[in-house]
Amino acid sequence: MLRKLLVSILLFYSFAAAQELQSEYFVEGDTITLKTIIPSTKEETTLYNFANSKNIKRVKSSLLIKKLKELGYRDFEAKHAYVQFSKKSPVETSFIKNALRNYYKKNYSSITIDSIEVNPRTYMEQLPKEYSFGIQKDSFLQNSGYCYIVTPEKKKIFFRYLVSAHILAYHARQTLLRGEALGKINLVKKSIMLSKFRAKPLEELPKDGLEAKHRVKKGTLITLRDTATLVLVKRGERVHVTLRNSGIAISFEAEAITDGRLGESVTIQKSDNKRLIGRVVGKNQVEI
Repeated sequence: MLRKLLVSILLFYSFAAAQELQSEYFVEGDTITLKTIIPSTKEETTLYNFANSKNIKRVKSSLLIKKLKELGYRDFEAKHAYVQFSKKSPVETSFIKNALRNYYKKNYSSITIDSIEVNPRTYMEQLPKEYSFGIQKDSFLQNSGYCYIVTPEKKKIFFRYLVSAHILAYHARQTLLRGEALGKINLVKKSIMLSKFRAKPLEELPKDGLEAKHRVKKGTLITLRDTATLVLVKRGERVHVTLRNSGIAISFEAEAITDGRLGESVTIQKSDNKRLIGRVVGKNQVEI
């Protein structure tokens, strides 16, 4: 009995949870209906109409919420003072969508794109005959924003876009300490929605190895900003040194005086206290 009561309470709160109004809706035609805001409804109630020759209508969020309540929809709220309704342009955007698809695939090896929406920033009846695609640097760090096309006359026309997609990225399986080597023991790969990231998420572990650049809490999404190439030679450790000269290779042990990552130069000290400079070629492996 108690279990049924708890389930009923949870269901009540899930249905009662407020729905957030978008800051902008795109509308086909001249009439803004209830289906514009609630696509699943069967009602075709008219909310507003675009004025003659107007392609945008801005409405106070408070007035729109009041109108929705009068129609029986009481679970809406808004973070924006106004809601904008923009008339959807009847232009073919498949080229732009494909360019966006390629752009995101280039930046995320694991991405699975579900859908892409593209709309001109201002209403337009047709696109220019010739144009090229452009987008701002690092736009791939979020799933929405602006891209543009450039005409032969160097004119830029901007478009709003929204990408619905998932990527596979590593998260901290446990709290990571600064300098800790990263691997499948302390990381776990999860599927996450493409949203707004502070830096590019880590999708793959490179062969050279990575370490934590700073302390990372358990469960945190790992980004490239959180990592550094793994230090393979550490100061004070014994290293295996290979000296190559005229086709002859001589090996000996020495002490590392400086830290070094793959390909970097490090200073080593032999047993006779003589110091040499070599190149890191592997874990505790130095070549001169």
